[in-house]
Amino acid sequence: YWKQAMALTPGNYIEAHNWLKITRRFE
Repeated sequence: YWKQAMALTPGNYIEAHNWLKITRRFE
């Protein structure tokens, strides 16, 4: 799943990484 997200948005790596942190915090 992570690899697919990277392939779809290779330029938004930082935003995606931060998004994962936010979702983890809510969980």
